[in-house]
Amino acid sequence: RIGVYRIVRQLGRGGMGRVFLAVEEAEAFHRSVALKVIDRPAFDEEALRRFRDEVRILSSLEHPGIARFLNGGKSPDGVWFLALEYIDGKDLLAWAQDRNLSVRRRIELFLAALEAVRCPRARGVVHRDLKPGHILVDPEGRPRLLDFGISKAEGGSQGTLTTASSVMGSPRYMSPEQLRSSRDVDARTDI
Repeated sequence: RIGVYRIVRQLGRGGMGRVFLAVEEAEAFHRSVALKVIDRPAFDEEALRRFRDEVRILSSLEHPGIARFLNGGKSPDGVWFLALEYIDGKDLLAWAQDRNLSVRRRIELFLAALEAVRCPRARGVVHRDLKPGHILVDPEGRPRLLDFGISKAEGGSQGTLTTASSVMGSPRYMSPEQLRSSRDVDARTDI
């Protein structure tokens, strides 16, 4: 258990922590959620700062193509968590391959995923880790964007939400400027 969330099983592991399928057990309802928790040492201030920033960013984004933010913060027992809508789906490439989609259908699916990328862009947020594993396709065939763990705000008074001088992300999917860890990373990186 983490607060009101009962852990069912682990769904994945990333650079900052683990993601679990959990059940939120409230008095009036139960619902499945994806629960992300930090499992780096508590003294790792950089991980904690990025996690808080991810909570802040996700709580400001509402789009049918982005996994919906439900809750986030520190549980009564001291665990930092982020609760999101659970998407029972497969990553973008696996979904397309399992269904042997035509090129035309794959492009349509990709364009639908790009619609979700527009929302953070409109708020000046750069995802910085767009890859097939961070886009799940739900049972209805809708792509859903996840994992804003290394996202950053573009310039202005918002500043950088992650250290621009460090290389973070998935090298296979990084833009050249991100791989060089340039301070000029902006929305073009996601495109």
